[in-house]
Amino acid sequence: SPTSGPPAIDSGLETYLQHVKDMKSVFPSQSKRTWQVVGAMGRALSRPSNIITQPAVLLVASVPGTHDTARCIALHAAQGFDRQPTVVQGESLKGLDADEAKKHLDEVLHAGFSQG
Repeated sequence: SPTSGPPAIDSGLETYLQHVKDMKSVFPSQSKRTWQVVGAMGRALSRPSNIITQPAVLLVASVPGTHDTARCIALHAAQGFDRQPTVVQGESLKGLDADEAKKHLDEVLHAGFSQG
């Protein structure tokens, strides 16, 4: 007879959740809420590769004075999926008009996605 219990966890998700657990020791002062959000992002992005139709995007915002930490956490979280993720710093778009910002963003993303 079939056993009931929690659904099986995808090995990619399991790997990512272990990555998040390891991150907690690197960033011990972060709140429980931070880790809930980072973990939820992993669950949302951890789909079987045969149904992924577009790149994953992780957008991180932070309050003034915490940008460096947020950047570091975002990079570590992204590395749970890709050891060399394409990263766009919002500050690189500051001061550009909308068309210039879109062009810059398109160029950075195209270069990143072209590398695999």
